[in-house]
Amino acid sequence: ASYFDITDATLTAMPSNGTSSLMTTFSQEQDVSIYSAGFRFDGKQLLVEGEYVELDQSAPVTPEMRSGYMTVGYTFGQVTPFISWERRRDRKGYDVSTSESIRVMAQDSDTYSAGVRYNFHPNAAIKLSVSNINSPNTDLDSTLVSAGIAIKF
Repeated sequence: ASYFDITDATLTAMPSNGTSSLMTTFSQEQDVSIYSAGFRFDGKQLLVEGEYVELDQSAPVTPEMRSGYMTVGYTFGQVTPFISWERRRDRKGYDVSTSESIRVMAQDSDTYSAGVRYNFHPNAAIKLSVSNINSPNTDLDSTLVSAGIAIKF
């Protein structure tokens, strides 16, 4: 568990129509609690890992999130194909009167990914993946293609 103090913080949000800004000022302490648990099994070829996180906050314009993911991969020599699933849920349940920028930040989502990791060096790998991000309460579904290099020090 973690605890943070936020005193006299100011949050400014601009509505999507750009006509005016919404100013909200917090002048009291805000409690933030973060709880997480994870696991990783790394056998000779099979990799399974997951994590669950809860984020609870007393500030009225920040989400209270529950999220988790699970990844499974199988190594063939230097190549590891993998699949992942992630779920993110907001517990505050913002309605249409809440500004759009806050509702998007707190958006529920389910993400399904598939990819491959290629270890081209003992301390470096290239990762490629395609993710389908579904937001069950809106039409904000999207596909993300990503590439990266992972380096161990």
